[in-house]
Amino acid sequence: MRFSKKLFKQHAPLSVKKALGNHVDVLDGMEVIFPVAGSRFGEIPFYVVNDKNYFLDPVDKDWCEVKPNEN
Repeated sequence: MRFSKKLFKQHAPLSVKKALGNHVDVLDGMEVIFPVAGSRFGEIPFYVVNDKNYFLDPVDKDWCEVKPNEN
């Protein structure tokens, strides 16, 4: 699954939207890993904003979409 900026804006709580700010632009389309099969929450183990490394956990499945060619 991939992080979706559109779904994040629709489903995330306001406090989370404010906390992530412009990171959402970088996160859009990134692969989300679900370490526990069937879990509602996943993670993005690494991304970079302004030359700083970040980790996003948890990532709600409601913020994700399946891209073509992903099963």
